[in-house]
Amino acid sequence: MSNVYVAPLYMLVVALIVLIYLSSVIYLWSYLKRVHPETWTKLGSPSFLNNSILNSFRSIGFIFGSSYRELNDKKLMALLLAIRGLFILAFIAFIIGKALSNGRV
Repeated sequence: MSNVYVAPLYMLVVALIVLIYLSSVIYLWSYLKRVHPETWTKLGSPSFLNNSILNSFRSIGFIFGSSYRELNDKKLMALLLAIRGLFILAFIAFIIGKALSNGRV
């Protein structure tokens, strides 16, 4: 009988959080394209298939910056808050997972 390695539960949780985060960012780009096309263009017209390092930096700046306030869009504000929360949650879960795997916790 062969041994099968299964990732620890915390790694599966981190992976799930990251997938939700990435899906949310892709939805953000789609939302901006439909509702705020000028902002979407300023970000470099990012999409799942059209993304570059520069677009990523612009998107991160938009997500964690304050320029979104000028758009006065409550749905956008809620989406950005959720994306920020998921980013922070994924980072914390990763750090905890790393500590657990090193036997520190």
